[in-house]
Amino acid sequence: MDEKPKALLAMHDERWQKIFTRSLNRAGYEVISAQSVDEMLEKMGIPQNAGPAASPINQFIWYIMDTNLGSPNNYSYEPVLRIYRHIQDSVEKKEVYFMSLTGNNQSINEAKKAGIPCMDKCDGADLTDIIENS
Repeated sequence: MDEKPKALLAMHDERWQKIFTRSLNRAGYEVISAQSVDEMLEKMGIPQNAGPAASPINQFIWYIMDTNLGSPNNYSYEPVLRIYRHIQDSVEKKEVYFMSLTGNNQSINEAKKAGIPCMDKCDGADLTDIIENS
């Protein structure tokens, strides 16, 4: 039996967690959930203090997370930076998909300025279309 492709999903917004889980499931992905950056790193098989060159041992096809994971309603893009640096090369080679979401415009601008894919949660429905057509 073929193994389903996997997606790592970490949203502190429960509503979006459910929406993206359903969308990923419809697209044939097994969803692995995480509640924090440390838990994401653990599920990726990366030690918490690993440098940016450390690649995931456990590769996922989709990575979706809150830009400011663990800091709801707060400006911060440090959480997404901690994750993205480990998969940036794979994203740029189009080997995996990545998107971060937040409702904070400053976080969106700073993440994009750093070259990190980021979108407003108000546009989250667009991501479900992308997922289901990937």
